[in-house]
Amino acid sequence: MRALHVLLLAEAHGVWIHLDDAGTLRMEAAAEPPAELVEMLREHRGALLALLNHDASEASALADHYATLAGPELPEPDPLAEGLLRGFAAHRGGRR
Repeated sequence: MRALHVLLLAEAHGVWIHLDDAGTLRMEAAAEPPAELVEMLREHRGALLALLNHDASEASALADHYATLAGPELPEPDPLAEGLLRGFAAHRGGRR
């Protein structure tokens, strides 16, 4: 199973996987996720870190680029971040 598939499975179980400001993998869920999912997250930790770090770096670069055109302050919520999340969701939807 690939890291992206693990992320999609986590999302299907209502689990949000992300990196905190220190680059540490974090999991947030409204309810306790299944033990099998937690084990998959552990098994794929390195690949998940690489995948999410890549996305974070790309988002940061794009934000820096567009901030130059718009000025130093980005609006809240950041439309670039929201757009990247919508794009990911749309891309994911086409692959199911």
